[in-house]
Amino acid sequence: GGPGGLGARLRGGVRAGAAVPGPGGASFELFSFTRRGQAEGAAAPEWEGWHQRMQHLALLYIDGANYIDVADPNWDVLIWVGRSAGAAAVAGMATVYSFFAFPDGERLRLSQLLVLPPF
Repeated sequence: GGPGGLGARLRGGVRAGAAVPGPGGASFELFSFTRRGQAEGAAAPEWEGWHQRMQHLALLYIDGANYIDVADPNWDVLIWVGRSAGAAAVAGMATVYSFFAFPDGERLRLSQLLVLPPF
């Protein structure tokens, strides 16, 4: 599809900021996905299919990687989309876990970070 096709298929994601310019006229966009605020037992959002497919790559490229339970609302999934010459491709993925931090808040822990070749 066209340059808007991939981003349009990542429904349910929050576009986290403007596109960032990259080398050779490419640009990159970051989409953030979470289950926070979703009712317990709600149907799986479409982005979980993307994450499930990319998680297999994480197991191949990251030593010691494990599957995560995306039904846990504390997980956030970030997907980078690269655009160049009218085409779009997934450039990478990260998973972040939110946990309670004493005394008054939460902390984010980067769990997996995968940048796909050739990016």
